[in-house]
Amino acid sequence: MNNMESIIERFYETLSEKISLTYNKELFSVFDNMPRPIINFNDVELLKKAQLYVRHTDLVFNKVISKMVKELFEYKGIKAGTPSDRNGKCVFVYPLKTSFHFLSIEKFAGFPHVPWIKEFASSGSKGNSINDIYIVLIKSDNYGKDYVKKLNCNSNTEEQKFFIFEDFIVTMFGDKAWTLISNALYRVQKDAEELQWFELAKTSNPKNIKEFNESLKKEIENFDYYAELEKTSIRIDRNSFNNIGNRFLSDKLYLRLFDYTDYSKSFLTSEWLYKNTMKNDLLEKTYVITGYLKSVEQLLYTTISRLETNHKISILDRNGIKEVSLDSPDFLKATLGNMVHFLKNFENRDIYHSGISRMSITGISLIIGKWVQSERNGYFHKHNMNDIEKVQEIRNNTLLLYYLILGSLGK
Repeated sequence: MNNMESIIERFYETLSEKISLTYNKELFSVFDNMPRPIINFNDVELLKKAQLYVRHTDLVFNKVISKMVKELFEYKGIKAGTPSDRNGKCVFVYPLKTSFHFLSIEKFAGFPHVPWIKEFASSGSKGNSINDIYIVLIKSDNYGKDYVKKLNCNSNTEEQKFFIFEDFIVTMFGDKAWTLISNALYRVQKDAEELQWFELAKTSNPKNIKEFNESLKKEIENFDYYAELEKTSIRIDRNSFNNIGNRFLSDKLYLRLFDYTDYSKSFLTSEWLYKNTMKNDLLEKTYVITGYLKSVEQLLYTTISRLETNHKISILDRNGIKEVSLDSPDFLKATLGNMVHFLKNFENRDIYHSGISRMSITGISLIIGKWVQSERNGYFHKHNMNDIEKVQEIRNNTLLLYYLILGSLGK
C-alpha cells in the first residue's frame, strides 16, 4: 500500500471509530433546501434536540479531515501543520502561507437567512489572515456549487475564498486521492448506519403532509412506468401504454391518490413509512407494505363499483357461485380473486378505455393477477419481509398498478 492509500485508510479507520462513539447517520442539512454534506450522519432536523452530539461530531469530523489533509501535503513534500488555536480544524501550509479551514455544512445552515454569514464571508472568522480560505464540506453538485458561488459573491476580496471539498482535493492531490477519499466516506456512512443507536421520528402535521404530498406528486409524475412494466415480462403495446399514461398523467387521474379515500389513505400511509422509517435493520417490514397491498385491493373495489356497465361479477356465497351487479350490496362480498376474474373476462371489454387494445387488456389483467399471487397472498399469509429491496420492488409494482388501473378502466 503506497503512502497516499495508507494516509486515507487511516483517515477512514479513525473517522469510523470516532464517529461511532459520538453519533451517526447524517451530518447534516438543517433545512430541506440546503446543499448535501459530503457525508451524512443524521437526518434533517433530528439533532436540534441533540446539540451536544452535533458539536462533538462536528469537531471530530473536521479534526480528522484536517489531519488527513496535513499528511497528504507532507506526502507531497510540502510542510504543513494544524494550529492549536483552531482546535485542529484547519491546516496551515507554510510555503503557500495559506490556512485551509474545514467547515461542516451545518455551519452555514439557512444561508442567506443567518445574519452573520456575510460578515464571516467578507472578513473571515475572528480576524483570520487574509490568506485564509475555507473548504465547505458539501457535495460537488449543482446545489453545492451554487452555494459556494453565493459565499464567494459575499466576500470583499476578488480572490476565491470558499471551495467545495472535492474540488479542493482534486486540485491539490489529484483524482486518485478523491476516489480513495470518496470510497472511505462511503464506508464510514455504512459503518455509521449499522451502529445507529437513536432516532427521532418525524411527526405528521398539516405542513409536513402538504410538503410530503407535493414532493410525492412530482415523483409520481416522473416515475418510469414503462421500465417497471418491462420487469414484468408481460406485453402491453406502446400505443395502449401511452393512452393509459395520457389519462393517468395528462388528465391527472393520479391525483386520486391524494383524495383521502380509503385506498388513498392506505397508499399515503405506506409512503410516509417508506420515506421516513425504512432502515436496514432486523425488524420485519410487513408494516410498510401492508398499506401498498391493501390500497390496490381497495382501489380495484372502488374503481369497479363505479363503472357504468350492466355487466355482472361472479361471487361465491353459501349457495354457490352467484352473479351480482356492481351496484348491488352483494358486491361487498366480492374477493380480490373475483375482481381479477372480472377484469380478465373479455366479455367485459367495454369497461376499459377505448384506446386499450385486446392484447393490452390481457396484459393488464395478467399483471394484476401475478401481483395477487406473488405479493398480496404471499406476504399476508406466509412470508416475513426483511429485505428493503423487496419493499422497494413492491412499492414500484404498486405505482405501476395504479398507473394501469386508473389509466385503463372507465370511459
